[in-house]
Amino acid sequence: TSPSKVVSGEVSTVSFAQFSNAFIDDLWQLSPTWALYSGKHVNDGYLEIPNEASRVKTLAFVKTQQAKLKQFEIKSLSSNETIDYHLIDNLLNSMAWDITDFKSWQWDPSSYNVAGGFAQIINENFAPLDDRLRSVLARMENIPAYYAAARSNISKPTLEHTELAVMQNQGAFSVFSDD
Repeated sequence: TSPSKVVSGEVSTVSFAQFSNAFIDDLWQLSPTWALYSGKHVNDGYLEIPNEASRVKTLAFVKTQQAKLKQFEIKSLSSNETIDYHLIDNLLNSMAWDITDFKSWQWDPSSYNVAGGFAQIINENFAPLDDRLRSVLARMENIPAYYAAARSNISKPTLEHTELAVMQNQGAFSVFSDD
């Protein structure tokens, strides 16, 4: 069955397709860098700060989306929708687990590298160069806060991930060259 919601005093039914489309749009808003890597340029100029506030925001997103997802009866969904249901459910569970249990944000310094998103914007020809460079400049404004959050987050980093982070950041210099 489709969950109902009240809109302007009328009850409307939200189909699973509507939910899943809205879920993806909301996911891209939550994580514009992920959207960028996926070819969806919804907010390229924003570099999300990996701090406690962003983790709280992500967990709130997970909780809200899980509640919406649970309104659908799996038995009433088509085969494709059932697959999507489980993919969304697994993604949401994974997002929460990564923050609350795995906590890679505490021990994996290699996850803190801003260069990839910048390289994607600069090298992918999805918009005029001037527009892409405006996104790059806007995104750059959050680099100090990004790395301050990373520094604050990291405790007991693993040697392997620290070595990887050093190599990645040395490679990042090519992204921020004079060209």
